Amino acid sequence: MQCGARFGEEIPQSRVVRSRKKSSMISVKSKVKAYRDFCFHYVKYPDEILKSDNQKFGFGVTTFLLIILFLGVANYKIKPTDVGFITSIGEAFLFVGMNILLAAASLYLISTLFGPPLEGKLVVSIYGTYLLPVMLMTVMAALLSILNLFSIVVVLLTISFLYAVLFLPIYILIRLLVQQSNNLMPIYSYMSYLVLFHSFFFLYMNIVLNANMTKLISWLTQF
Repeated sequence: MQCGARFGEEIPQSRVVRSRKKSSMISVKSKVKAYRDFCFHYVKYPDEILKSDNQKFGFGVTTFLLIILFLGVANYKIKPTDVGFITSIGEAFLFVGMNILLAAASLYLISTLFGPPLEGKLVVSIYGTYLLPVMLMTVMAALLSILNLFSIVVVLLTISFLYAVLFLPIYILIRLLVQQSNNLMPIYSYMSYLVLFHSFFFLYMNIVLNANMTKLISWLTQF
């Protein structure tokens, strides 16, 4: 019984393609399993991310992208039928995704100014891990939107948004920054985050978003 091709024999292209597809499928399955295990573990024990030496940057980014995806699904079902799916995804990113990114940027700047400084990837790892409940709520919202339970969907999305951009960053500051630094008292951590985040939010909404809203909507509605 022969295994593979003989020495010097040209390997058929179809076999090469099948081998590559098999390797890709194995890689995808292993990554999906790793992310599933990550979700199961850190939903139960979210604070362990603060003690972990292994950064979860990739998982944090994946969680963020899934939040945008499921928000887009819910937004697509709530919106009128003439709104495209890509438009709904774009709106979810513009109005929710950007606010989550602004919250992460605020956390990073506060840690840099008041110490101990955190790497950007570590901020994403920690924040993305704590966003797992938000992802679960957006999954529920997407499923309920398919059932046309829009009032419950709106409540879930409102809770998830407030949890993501107001409660979580302050909680992370308390657990991570205040406990490790004498430079920032708890009340000042609240104030620092709220001032910084709302400054970013004001600039984004009034300068970047307003200036480009017509152009962005025009581009998105082409899909």
